[in-house]
Amino acid sequence: MGGKEKSADDVKGDAISKLLAGDVAGFDKELQETMRGPAGADIRRDHLREHIADHLFNGDYDNATRVMGLPYAALGGLTIYEAAATHDGMLQVKTLVAKLEGGGFPEGAWSEDER
Repeated sequence: MGGKEKSADDVKGDAISKLLAGDVAGFDKELQETMRGPAGADIRRDHLREHIADHLFNGDYDNATRVMGLPYAALGGLTIYEAAATHDGMLQVKTLVAKLEGGGFPEGAWSEDER
């Protein structure tokens, strides 16, 4: 599509319009495109905050928000906020959460400058 990129609100509005019109396939396609594109970054961040809170901090959103802003060595020094800018980054974070779920955040998981 030529021109400027749609805002997240525009993309969400288009998807909701399709759903209300009964176009479930169109809604699903719009949602998938949103999740993978730049407009989906806020959605990915919210999803990861909830995922981290539920899986690592017993529902504590404050702690989940705090750790999302720290650089993470396993993400090449990126924060979770930065990694969530892409769909692949979100998947990397979810993989790390699954690995950490049993024992929380091990010593050395954060970059040296955040200790």
